[in-house]
Amino acid sequence: MSSDANGKSNTLTSAKLNYDILVQIMETQEDWSKADMLSMMSTCKTLYRSGIPFLLQHPVHVTEANIEAFCDYMLSDITFRALGLRHVYLESFNTSESRHQRQRLPAIFRHASHLVTFSVVESEKLLSDFPQMIDILASLNKLTELEVWSAGVSSIELYQRLSGRLVRVGASLCDTDDGFIPHEPLDVPPHLKTLVLDHIDIRLFTKPCPLLQHLEIDGASLAENLQTLVHFCPNLRRLVLKGPIGEGEDLVDAAYRENAHYARSEAQQWKELEIVEGHLHHLFALAIPCCVHNLRVTSCALEGIAEAFWLYTVLAAYKPRELFLKLDTGHINMDLAHIIQTLEVITPHLISVVVHVKISDDFDDIDDLLVNILRFIHCSTLVEIEITLDSDSESVNRILVEAFDISSIDVARRVQAAVRSPTLCRVALHNNVQTRSIWKVANESIVLDGVSV
Repeated sequence: MSSDANGKSNTLTSAKLNYDILVQIMETQEDWSKADMLSMMSTCKTLYRSGIPFLLQHPVHVTEANIEAFCDYMLSDITFRALGLRHVYLESFNTSESRHQRQRLPAIFRHASHLVTFSVVESEKLLSDFPQMIDILASLNKLTELEVWSAGVSSIELYQRLSGRLVRVGASLCDTDDGFIPHEPLDVPPHLKTLVLDHIDIRLFTKPCPLLQHLEIDGASLAENLQTLVHFCPNLRRLVLKGPIGEGEDLVDAAYRENAHYARSEAQQWKELEIVEGHLHHLFALAIPCCVHNLRVTSCALEGIAEAFWLYTVLAAYKPRELFLKLDTGHINMDLAHIIQTLEVITPHLISVVVHVKISDDFDDIDDLLVNILRFIHCSTLVEIEITLDSDSESVNRILVEAFDISSIDVARRVQAAVRSPTLCRVALHNNVQTRSIWKVANESIVLDGVSV
């Protein structure tokens, strides 16, 4: 034990220094998981208390199952713990006990002066039952992200009061017999960068939003309002369309004719376009200029030659650099040929491809399937490709497992013959049981599950 000039021990000073360093580590490790933070906090009682604000900076999801425990924990040391809250998500509260616990929430948020994100599933129920929450939330100066799902009059009031500082907004309207529609146009937050709308007409926002870069909207709304959209967000970078644009080919054709001339006259530079649970021909209806860098098509049906034609048409027009396809198909033999042909057309522009295909139950020719998949990998610009195949059929999945057990020299050499790109870094083949990766090493050889070829 060391001593200073006066004979006093330096142990306490050293301990204090070490403690300060550990607290600073917790403060600066923003990418730590909750488990990592709890491990650090569990080393001693002092660090446990000091780590609470950092632990609460992680997203907190309050459900009907944990709302009582959440309120008990926060209110037991409210002035200290509430300061740590950054992102709070309130789910639905359907039980009588969870609805009763909601009355404790205002006391918690009154002290959450560092809150950044507030999201509530049943916003109108909460804000109309506890109107003081509007004043409380409006007083939180750091609150810049608001999600009000099932919104009504009270939710719109909160939105308007926070509008001046919001950078991210998510909203849907409450489901009532007569439907809720705001009587007045909504103010556009001047600093808004992300907007997520669920069954809300974009025409409710009358002024342009020049800083908006990310927009999620229903396809049905966009089909009729492409001109409004381009005017509303002239600098948009990422557009996510959810659900179908409309019913019937006539509507799609009409939307295309309506949008084509206007879209060609605009210099839109959307870098990312995502279609979620829609149909491929809806992409065509948008008539968006060919400048999409990253195209994602998720949970879309690929049914027969007609849908494959739309895929071909859209990809040939957009020429994306990065492509993600998640398709459900009932006729894999026929559709896969069209998919491969389409990919071969656009591969000169691609650097990354991710394809997820649901295989039909009656499919049994997995060997030819793998050969066809590898046909287009010869593209000189392709850097990475990832392919996932799965099926609801146990028999088909057994075939997939056997086919993905590709450790033989014969199969490895077949893959090597298909992969000739000097730029290709990685090929990954997945199913719901196994993963096999093929790595291009030093542009000379391939290592396939430990087998060099």
